[in-house]
Parts: sequence; C-alpha cells; structure tokens
Amino acid sequence: MARRRVYAALILAVLVTATAAFIALSSIPPQRVQTSASGPNYSLVTSGSGSSVCPSYSPDGKSIVYSSNGDGSFDIWRVDPSGRHATRLTQMAGNQTCPSYSPDGKRIAFVSQANGASSLYTMSADGTNLVQVANGMKSIGSYGWSPAGSQLAFVAVQDSGWGLWITNSTHLTQTKLTNASAEASSPSWSPDGGSLLYVATDSLGAGVVTMDLRTQAVQRLTSANQWNVEPAFNPNGSKIAFLTNRTGFWEIWTMNADGSAQQSTVSMVAGGPVDQFTFPLSSLNITQGRKLFWDPTGQRVYFWCKPNGSTSDMFVMVLRGDILYTEGDLFQNGRLPYLVVTHGPITSRIDAPTGEHYNPSLSPDGNTIVYEVSDGTTTNLYITYIVKMTSIGGYSGG
Repeated sequence: MARRRVYAALILAVLVTATAAFIALSSIPPQRVQTSASGPNYSLVTSGSGSSVCPSYSPDGKSIVYSSNGDGSFDIWRVDPSGRHATRLTQMAGNQTCPSYSPDGKRIAFVSQANGASSLYTMSADGTNLVQVANGMKSIGSYGWSPAGSQLAFVAVQDSGWGLWITNSTHLTQTKLTNASAEASSPSWSPDGGSLLYVATDSLGAGVVTMDLRTQAVQRLTSANQWNVEPAFNPNGSKIAFLTNRTGFWEIWTMNADGSAQQSTVSMVAGGPVDQFTFPLSSLNITQGRKLFWDPTGQRVYFWCKPNGSTSDMFVMVLRGDILYTEGDLFQNGRLPYLVVTHGPITSRIDAPTGEHYNPSLSPDGNTIVYEVSDGTTTNLYITYIVKMTSIGGYSGG
C-alpha cells in the first residue's frame, strides 16, 4: 500500500509539473489529463512455434514481411496485417533476417548470415529472382533503400570496424564510402536521394553526419564530445530528429537539415530540465534499442527504448508542442496508466500487450504499428491500432 501511495504521489507530481510547464509555454489552457483507456487496442499477427521478429510494412500497407524460425533457422515470411495468409519466401542455409520492402513494393531486401559470413540479398516480393547484392562481410548491421529503390546503403564490418557501404539493389556493386577514422551506424537516405545521414563514432564521441553522394563531401552536424545517435529525416527532408545526451539527460532533439537550429524537444528522465514535459523514467539504457522514426505527417516521432529497471516499450512524441504521452511498463512492479497533457488537437497513444516490445514499424498511413512482443520464451508480432483522442473521454479508431 505504501508503494502505491509513492507511485500515486509521483504521478501527481509529474502531472502538476508538466501542466505548469505547458501553462508557462502557452496562453492556451491545457486540457484535463486522461489516465484511463477504453480497453486493449491491439491484435495478434503471428503465433505458433518459434519466434517472429523484424517486421516491416509494405508500402501499400497490405502485407508485412518478417523473419521467423518456426521451421528451424530464421527465414523470411510474408503475412497480411490480419494474420492470415502467412507465406514463406526463403528457404536458405543459415539465418535470414531484417527484411524490408523497396519503396515501390516490388522487391524485398534482407540480411543473410551463413557459415560465419554476412550477405545482403534482394528478391521479388513473391520470393523469386533472388540476387546477392553485398557479400564478404563479417557482419552487416542496419541498411536502407534509396528513395528510387535502385540502391541500398548499409553498415558492415569487412575486416575491422563498422564502415558505410552502398550497393546496387539488383546486382553486386558494393562500394565502401567511409574510412577507418570513425565507425559508422544508423544510415538513412535523404528524401531526395542525394545524401546519406548516419552516425560517425570516434574518440570525440558520436556525431550526426551527412554525406553528399555526388561529391562524397562529409559534414558533421553536431558538436564533438557529445553522443548524438539515431538521426532521422522528416518526410520532406527539412528537419532531422535525433537522440542526444549533451545536457546530461537523454533527450530527443531536432535540427534543420543543415545542422542549424538545434533544440531540445523533450527530456526523458526524471529530474531533467522541464522545458515541455519530463517522462517519469529513471534513465534510458540506449544499448537496448532506440529506433526513432517520423510519421507520414512529419508531426510525430516514434521511438522505442528500454528504461533502466523496466521493460522495452514504445513511445511517441508530438513535435507541435501540443501533446506528449507514454504508455508502458514504467515501473518493475506495476503498469502505470498512460499520461496525456495537451493543449492542442488530435493525439494518439500506443497500447500494447504485456511483455518486451521491440522493432516497431509504422504503417504508411500512420494508423497502425506492427512490432515484436517477447514473453522471454517466444516472440510474436502484434499490431496496435492508433487511437485518436477527439474529445476528453472520447476515442475513435485510427
């Protein structure tokens, strides 16, 4: 009972602080805080033996590709969002993981690990026309399709150190773009396809970097002696969101595409500076995942992470400054109701079943999220239907 009183006091303190911050920032009075939901808002996509991981929506939102080891090693599968028509697309030696559709939905890329080596493959969306587009790597990390679908950028270890590479999406033409002075991670393309955004890590810390693909000129957008990770362009390429610990707290910041106008958006640790809202989290363990991505409107940034002493969960942040909320296992011994503080229009919340949540993928229309849920033994895929709050106490399906 005493512990419940402590949690209640903490929740009340957070709400009072956040509401006061919004009043100070805006002349529009904040709405009343909602602390309950109208029931579960998610559905099971995969089940059965083995684990299903690494989900990714097709560009039309009609199918999901993922990796499953239900038949032994991991292979690539496709399924409808409803959970019907699961189809195995590969049957290869080793493990096939991390599938993703090309922008036009006609091909699927994935990473293959066999005999101690990693390769990158693409194939037609029905599993035919398999092509190896990168090979000879000790390990391949994250990768991304170019907007035109003709190339793939990826990070990999060939001899030593993580380098940034590029290859054609239909044949083997791999080229290394970076040298050994810094290790590369988290590559993504600008919406116009003219540059790559990535993280370069060296003795001075982790910096957000862009490379002009025409000239291969590199520009470091963030200062040295900081850790800045997980950068992502907004849909029109004018803004970049990223995680940084430059203030001593892990926060999501945004900046213009040229590195100007860097500013904090939200602090994510208890005791941090309250500029808009401070999540009641002890701290972020960024080694446990922090995938960050924008919704199609460019108004929200989704991310997942594992707060210390908690399970991995999914969160969302609204950049317009109207809403910040969280739903998840924020304490080891109980589920905290989701919190909303708002003085603006429609918002969304993320509702998910109990367990560890990983690798979310947002549907093209921004209405659903598919993600992994692990119970410690098996991992299955779930879909959450984003709920739109249209009025206090009233919800409508996304």
